[in-house]
Amino acid sequence: MAVVSCEADVEVDRAEILRIHELWNEINRTWKLNGFEQYLTPDYVCFVGQGIVIRGRDAFEDEWETLSMSVEEDWQLEVFDRDVHIRGDAAWLVYEFNLRGIFDGEPFDERGRGTEIYRRDDGRWLMAHSHFSMRQR
Repeated sequence: MAVVSCEADVEVDRAEILRIHELWNEINRTWKLNGFEQYLTPDYVCFVGQGIVIRGRDAFEDEWETLSMSVEEDWQLEVFDRDVHIRGDAAWLVYEFNLRGIFDGEPFDERGRGTEIYRRDDGRWLMAHSHFSMRQR
């Protein structure tokens, strides 16, 4: 027998996914994890626009620590055109963003697109995958 979710449940799930997404945005502004890794699945995979592939929560933490050494100040991140889709224990969020800051001593101002995939594990929403790409100039 199929289980039908009520609209209120979907809105609770949507609010939680957007909350985690905002925490993700915050670590991308400040380059401080602040415990965010608890919202990643152990087998988390991240595709970064420069061709980098990060496989696993532990590898993400290591990569984040390495990259954050090249960041001297908080970045500015604006996210827009967010669209959340929830299907049972899976969800995805697509959006566009503008990112400005200084990396490795060089200023940048980039516009891009992002996708985040979430899965519900033991009743908790966790980010299982993310993919970011910069728009072609």
